[in-house]
Amino acid sequence: MKHGYTTHAPARWSATGQLARSASFTGAVLHRVLLSAFCMLMALGAFAQERVITGTVKDANGEGLPGASVYIKGTTRGTVTDFDGKFSLNARDGETIVIQSIGYLSQEVLLAGQSTLDLQLQDDIQRLEEIVVVGYGTQQKKDLTGSLTSLKAEDFNPGPITNPLQQINGRAAGVTINQVGGEPGQRPNIRIRGITSLDGGNDPLVVVDGIQGELDLLNQIPPSEIESIDILKDASATAIYGSRGAAGVVLVTTKKGKAGATTVDYSAVFSFETVAKEYDVLDAAAWRAEAARRGVPADADFGANTDWFDLISRGGFTHTHNLGIGGGEQQF
Repeated sequence: MKHGYTTHAPARWSATGQLARSASFTGAVLHRVLLSAFCMLMALGAFAQERVITGTVKDANGEGLPGASVYIKGTTRGTVTDFDGKFSLNARDGETIVIQSIGYLSQEVLLAGQSTLDLQLQDDIQRLEEIVVVGYGTQQKKDLTGSLTSLKAEDFNPGPITNPLQQINGRAAGVTINQVGGEPGQRPNIRIRGITSLDGGNDPLVVVDGIQGELDLLNQIPPSEIESIDILKDASATAIYGSRGAAGVVLVTTKKGKAGATTVDYSAVFSFETVAKEYDVLDAAAWRAEAARRGVPADADFGANTDWFDLISRGGFTHTHNLGIGGGEQQF
């Protein structure tokens, strides 16, 4: 008689393997839970470092400065001081707070545990004492109440310039300069604070070294000979010119001789203008085929391949050469 037997060792081995896999799975889950908890604690710690920073911004006389910009350097987080010069802003240690206001020197403060800031901005003496040209002479910028923009030679747009207005394009707020035509050498169009009249002219008055004229007067001045351009915008600034300054005034001051050695300056600009886009048109054969397809009688006389657009247009060349000689003596 054969006797059979059954061994349970594989079952024990299988249970042991399941226990090992279960322990491995539990360890992996526990590892992930601990890692997530650690990341949350780190995030909470970083969040806890951010706090509310309050402060006051004052001018040179110790008075509250309203409307000053207060922001975190390198970020888009910021605020503006209220009527009393007070502000409140969320920030962290190590960040830099920047305070700016028109007519004052900007100031930066590195946060290192402070919760309250008491700041005082100093006057920007250089900008306030800057001399600008107005209708009745010159004045310091700090004494002016009208709206104007003053641009010096160092503020002009770089590159090849053929018209003085191109030098200030995009440099003055409220001033729009557009090229309305494609004729070589044609002056741009300028509007100061939009259109001021429906029936009358909207071109501003141009005054070059005290001589009044129209915008075409600027085409007669080499851009390299201009020292500064002042743009008068509102009624108080243009009042001395009466109705002629209703659309604004552009004051141009040209360069003058200075004491010192004689200097010779030469500049040249060569420009070439072409049609921005040429449209593809049908030739004679394609025209007749399209006319036949649409059932339109084609005139046999119109069979020549004449490119009329090419006949009436061509590229434009412009040469601009400027030669200037300057010098002078203090005693003459």
